[in-house]
Amino acid sequence: EHKTRCAAVEAVCRLLEMGPQQVLEARPTLLKELVGRLSDQQASVRAAAATALAHMDAIGGAGALGKFLQEQKRVAVDPDGEGSNRALTVHATLSGLGRCSESTVVEWIEAIVLRLQDPSSAVRAAAEDALRNMGPECASAMAHRLVQDESPVIREL
Repeated sequence: EHKTRCAAVEAVCRLLEMGPQQVLEARPTLLKELVGRLSDQQASVRAAAATALAHMDAIGGAGALGKFLQEQKRVAVDPDGEGSNRALTVHATLSGLGRCSESTVVEWIEAIVLRLQDPSSAVRAAAEDALRNMGPECASAMAHRLVQDESPVIREL
């Protein structure tokens, strides 16, 4: 199983040498497959999947990451702590969104901002990094979301 995961990571890296559209033409199910790898047990596989999706942001990668982030359960307390599968999966997803171009991630700002209240410090840090990478195009969406939020943690931003 470990060799299979390593081969998958290597294949993704090799595919990235092709243009994103060529990659999808060669393997139409790739976005869905990469999203599935965001919850892999190995950090290297999660990271490779998030990076690959970010490189494919303009042809659906950012949308796949954003939708996946919205589908992940938000919790007030994570009984499994920092190393929970939920926290690791959300962290990888946020890291991928942070690498996407601004124009492809603007619609996912609210989903990212909500993760600033996650019980995992790693998830909160990944959300902060993703937001820090945003430019002026996202500033309006971010400001609108922050002004409307009633949470004192979010309002302090």
